Amino acid sequence: MPTNAISGHREEIGEAIRFDSDRALNDADRNPLDVAGHALLLRSADEVLNLSQDDAQGRIALLDFGAIDPEATERGVGAELITALIENKVAGLVLVTESGHGKYAGDGTILEGIALNEVIPMLCVRLEDLGAVGIGSWEALGNVEAARERIASSVDLYRSRMAATGASRDETDDAARAFLPRLEAVAPDLVAEMDGVAEGARATLADIVLVNARTEMVASAHARRAERDGCTGVVVLPGRSADGRLIHAQTWDWLAQCAETAIVLRIRGETGPDILTFTEAGGLARHGFNAAGVAISANYLRSDRDFTQAGVPLPVIRRRVLEQPHLAPAMGHVIATPKAVSNNMIVSHTQGFAVSLECAPDEAFWLTPDDGLIVHANHWLSGAARAKLKDTGLGGDPDSLYRDFLVREALKGKPAISRADVVAALTGRFGHPYAVCRPPLPEHDGDLSATVALIVMDPDARHMDIAPLPALGLAFTRYAL
Repeated sequence: MPTNAISGHREEIGEAIRFDSDRALNDADRNPLDVAGHALLLRSADEVLNLSQDDAQGRIALLDFGAIDPEATERGVGAELITALIENKVAGLVLVTESGHGKYAGDGTILEGIALNEVIPMLCVRLEDLGAVGIGSWEALGNVEAARERIASSVDLYRSRMAATGASRDETDDAARAFLPRLEAVAPDLVAEMDGVAEGARATLADIVLVNARTEMVASAHARRAERDGCTGVVVLPGRSADGRLIHAQTWDWLAQCAETAIVLRIRGETGPDILTFTEAGGLARHGFNAAGVAISANYLRSDRDFTQAGVPLPVIRRRVLEQPHLAPAMGHVIATPKAVSNNMIVSHTQGFAVSLECAPDEAFWLTPDDGLIVHANHWLSGAARAKLKDTGLGGDPDSLYRDFLVREALKGKPAISRADVVAALTGRFGHPYAVCRPPLPEHDGDLSATVALIVMDPDARHMDIAPLPALGLAFTRYAL
């Protein structure tokens, strides 16, 4: 991102020299200082002065310049606050300006009066210049740090699951890196993106590949027993919906702790449409839609063809779908991309089409809407699929049979289906606790599974509503593209 160094005092050599890392005058050596640390966002003088050293040490302080702007504060306030930060041993300081203040941000005279000799890197940046990387506000700056923390938690979660299979850290890294040649061949841009995410999260590329290939990696380490990742998906076409807009919704049943590792990504397309996707932190995509009206959700399936071939991790396929400006190539990516495991992906378009693509690793079967409605849980529905392969998932998820049936029955008789109708169907309690919407339940390995989230997408209005752990209380937050 574009930043500027603070220039130092224009008249006093002693004041100016503190901004030269080696304190040597008239030399041409750059002598950079490299520091790294978690961000510490500070908006006011009180926040700075109330910091403890434990809060600040080793972190990069991003200080709102408004707190020290000489046009709005008393003389010496800037020196006082920055002295406090240096004494609390911050690793670096970034002064953040925005329209309305910042005229003197790069002028080191605002810092005159600092009596300390310590040198820390100091930069200034305009908030307006961060729009290119998706940051347009202090809230968005805070989201960056929150995302970094969630990525770390996501990585820890799947490393622990790999460790539970007996895999060492080196073996996990080797298994993750084994995906890279295949990924470089089909999606080099996404490998570069994962590498960038790893750098920003202070993780490794193997960490981020693990998050994106966790279905393939953890299941393979479990002697090719697929991870239980249940869902119930619904699409209502515009002609059947109460407001004439497509509804695409999903429950996501997985590990309860994923409620604390999930994030929403708003991706600004450089060559394709913008994307809004709900996914695991560090993931490329899971459920979402794009500005062209294409949406996708996914349900796990199992078959006797799983792990009979190498394949592309499922989040890569979903991300490719969301990058498409047209429906046909979006569906083509689901159908044609080789997979290691089975999966059902429901792809829809706001103009009035949806298809449920039941994918074995080497073949795809399709189901189109019945009376303007698609419902799919975690068992194979296509007659062709059921004739050609063995469903190996129902033994572990027999509730899939009534989840699919009950949601379909709740909706199909309504002349006009509303968002509220879909939410009611997807929060049904029949079969509790093994319901469509399930509370946290202990699994055989000691983890808790649950309906992690209920996602209701309105791609035409460009927003999605998400309720985490809905069985414990239905509270939606809206995210807009």
